[in-house]
Amino acid sequence: MLHMDILHVYILHVHPTPYYTGDVVQQVGDPPYWQVVGRASIDIIKCKGYKLSALDIERALSSHPLVKDVGVVGVPDDVQGERVVAYVVCGGGSLTLEDVQTFLQSHLPPYSIPTRLELVEALPYTLTGKMDKKKLKELAAAQCG
Repeated sequence: MLHMDILHVYILHVHPTPYYTGDVVQQVGDPPYWQVVGRASIDIIKCKGYKLSALDIERALSSHPLVKDVGVVGVPDDVQGERVVAYVVCGGGSLTLEDVQTFLQSHLPPYSIPTRLELVEALPYTLTGKMDKKKLKELAAAQCG
């Protein structure tokens, strides 16, 4: 039977960067090997000790009648870990943060409700038609400072 440390070393020699899928790894042991310790997903927001799904928040917010498109990201916060920021393209009318928070109270737990709302003309998308969360998170970090 092949020892697990040897298997990990073999994989690293054959594929020098096997963790390109968003895995967070650390090197441990003697001889050293890589241990997967988690995932680095832009759609997971760590807020107030909870792991929130940006996709769940987007789904709930997209059911609002005035929301045409929505993107949700987390931005660093010294107290909460990350703050939930919603970027919204309105389909007509106007929205305030209070409107969004009131609407989401019946759809989401309180710790998932965005604490910041940005109304935008359009959200960034990649050439393949997927929302560019990396650009959205960079924009949020720049705006939220």
